[in-house]
Amino acid sequence: MTAWSISTLDDDLASRLTRGASAFFGIDAEPAIGGVQRRAHPYSTILRIELKWPAQSRWIYLKTLPRTRAHDSIAAERLATEFRVLGDLWKHFAGRHDIGVVQPYGLYADRLAIATVDAQGINLRYILGRRARRWTLPGRRIPLVRLMERCGMWLRDFQAFTRRESGTFDVAELQSYCGVRLALLADLHPARFDSRFNASIVARMAEIGASAAATNTAISGRHNDYTAHNIIAVGDGVRVLDFSMFDYGSVALDPCNFWLDLETLKADPSYSPSLLGELQDRFVGTYGMLSTCDPLFSVMRCRYTLTRLLTVLDSPPHWTSRARIDRRRMAAGCYQWLQRFARGLTS
Repeated sequence: MTAWSISTLDDDLASRLTRGASAFFGIDAEPAIGGVQRRAHPYSTILRIELKWPAQSRWIYLKTLPRTRAHDSIAAERLATEFRVLGDLWKHFAGRHDIGVVQPYGLYADRLAIATVDAQGINLRYILGRRARRWTLPGRRIPLVRLMERCGMWLRDFQAFTRRESGTFDVAELQSYCGVRLALLADLHPARFDSRFNASIVARMAEIGASAAATNTAISGRHNDYTAHNIIAVGDGVRVLDFSMFDYGSVALDPCNFWLDLETLKADPSYSPSLLGELQDRFVGTYGMLSTCDPLFSVMRCRYTLTRLLTVLDSPPHWTSRARIDRRRMAAGCYQWLQRFARGLTS
């Protein structure tokens, strides 16, 4: 992740962000724009903007998507969905201090931008990096256990709130999603991801998926990137952000993503595998509807593993040597698991 850098804001956005801010925050008079910081991400740019009054300040985050003329309308629609979902969830979680979402501030569809209020917390990924290491003192690990329980609680509540009638498992969507990623991996590493190996993975997914499709599957809203980097710890509570990929589908996806995100950290020898295992157990125990022995879990793990592999193998040139070594270790683990999955050796 790139560091924050000093930036500026154009007059149009500055005017639109300050207009109505006094009513939104309940502060007399309109604010001025104070500090502006910028961070570039692969698929978006984030601005951290200070709204400044004489005696106090508020910070908001503005996410802007890149313009690609052919896809601007799709991007605008996704942002509108994200803003609507955030608004619904903000109302749903109102008054709760243990679980919630970041507060939506404004939608600027013509600028492909959405603004949210700073949750004034700490990113869960950062906390894991500081407190889930082998050398971390036991007392500093305790808050992590509570946060895992909150994450399980949040997901259970979110799925109950967005639940739809049960339906069939969408095997075609899964095969299409994974097929695209297998093709990309074949381009990156044709020796490992040859046509025979890729076909064996698709066949195994189809076999398990067909079995799942034969029974009713619980359907709810899906975050689709429910992992530590999209969760803010505020005290011993959590706030979830970035609903840009929200849709409806099997309830199995989000809990699998969260569990597997913790699992991948075990590839780094500086993390404590026993603690990460305990955190996974606490999450599953609180969520209450996930079994890692369920065949459907292995299908979701395949989906996640392919996406993770693409991220790991596409290492940017500015990564450090240590980061590259960690990513190679992670890639090896992902590939070994896929080999076992293709041979039917996973649950």
